[in-house]
Formats: sequence, C-alpha cells, structure tokens
Amino acid sequence: MVTEGQGLRARVGGYGERVTRSVPSPTTPGRQSAMRKQKTKDTQPEKALRRALRARGLVGYRKHVQVLPDVRRTVDLVFRRPRVVVDVRGCFWHGCPEHARRGTANAAWWDQKLAGNVERDADTERRLTEAGWHLVIVWEHEDPALAAQRVWDVVQQRQPRRT
Repeated sequence: MVTEGQGLRARVGGYGERVTRSVPSPTTPGRQSAMRKQKTKDTQPEKALRRALRARGLVGYRKHVQVLPDVRRTVDLVFRRPRVVVDVRGCFWHGCPEHARRGTANAAWWDQKLAGNVERDADTERRLTEAGWHLVIVWEHEDPALAAQRVWDVVQQRQPRRT
C-alpha cells in the first residue's frame, strides 16, 4: 500500500526497457480512495458503443484484451481478424482535445498524472501501429451511433477478402 507523499514508481519506456519515473501520490486519503474506485472497464461510454455496434450487427469482438504481449495494457474492444482495436477514452483522463481540463486542487499532481496518461496513450498507439493493428479512438463525448459507424467502416475495410 502506498501512503500519502510516498509516491509511486511507474514503468515506462520501450520494449523491455526498465525506465522509471516518480509519480507523486494524491494528496488526501479521500482522493486516493476515489481514484481506486474509478471504473476502468465496462464504463457507460463503452456500454453505449457496444450497444450501437450490436445494433449494426457487429458482434465479433473481444473485450478488454491485452494485444501487446510486452506491456501490461489492455484495449477496450478487439476485432482479431481485421486487426482493429477500439479504445474508448474519457475526456478528463485522456486529455480530450475538446474537453480536457485540469484538476483544480493539487494542480501540479494532476498535470503530471494526466500528462503521463497522454504519454502512455501515445506510446500504446505507436506500439499497436508497429504491430500491425489499426486503432480507432472513441471519445466519451461522441455519439455512440456515429462512433459505431466509424468502427464498422474500418472493420469492413480491413476484413480479409474471401476468394
């Protein structure tokens, strides 16, 4: 268990690299508790997107899969055959270009935390692309039906052709 002010060591870097950076802990035990309770799977935007995908007849996906064997990160939806992954991102946590905002209390900590999330997202995007995956990013503020259409278009375009 990490106590206040003790900080965390986050592993970042390339394939197999052991580079660490210090990440300070949230300032209050209440904030630590709230962050532990933050939902990371099956969020409302994820569920809405999955409902919209099912409505379009697109059901051949897996949820919360680790597609990169060398890092401990999962993606929200994976279409294996066309090699398409979908990442549903929260505007606050992932630095949405339209709705990003700073944390108000303990702003320095929030700046570092959110910048680390954006940095990790960029690293994941790079790794997925290098591994031959196509990443579709869906922001929580997007209309699920329009996002499902984008995902459907990419999956159909990348679907292996039957001869």
